[in-house]
This record gives sequence, C-alpha cells and structure tokens, in this order.
Amino acid sequence: MSEWIQKMLKPILDDEYIKGFEAGVMAQKLKEDEDHNKRLHEMYTYGYVQGEEDTKVKLGCIEEISAEEFDRLTGAKTEIPDGFGFVGTMDDISLVLDEEAV
Repeated sequence: MSEWIQKMLKPILDDEYIKGFEAGVMAQKLKEDEDHNKRLHEMYTYGYVQGEEDTKVKLGCIEEISAEEFDRLTGAKTEIPDGFGFVGTMDDISLVLDEEAV
C-alpha cells in the first residue's frame, strides 16, 4: 500500500516542488528588476536635475538664494531688521517700514 502511495504522490509532489522553485526564482528576478528600475529612476532624476541646473547656468538664470549665500557672494553682511517676518496687516507692515525710514 505504501509503495502505491509513493508512486501516486511522488510525481504530484515533484511537480509542486518544481512549481514552487520556479515561483521563487521568478520572485527573486522581479525583486532584482525592481531594484534595477529604482536605480535607473534615481539616475534619470539626478541627470535631469543636473541638466536643468547646467542649462540655467548657461542661460544666466538665477534662482532664489539664501541670505548666507548672498553674503558669501557679495562679501556683505545682511542684517534682518527687528520685526521682520511677522504676519500682520498692511497697516502693521507700513508701520514697520515707516520706523525703518526714520
């Protein structure tokens, strides 16, 4: 009886083992493909940003720079006045500007 069971089950188990092994191989290949595509996307993004920056430099386009970068480029020291940066009404802002003019 056990011989008969082995003869009947062995081909079924062998087929299932082969299918499972193939599924594992395909899963690993998909993971590697996903990693590869992610690296390609990162390289594309980096190249696009670099190309955009290079083009802006060639065309003389300047984007916003920080106060520290401006100071470094001009050799000047930028001081931010007291009260600058608060959120207020137009009247509040005009008061601050009037105080600076005095």
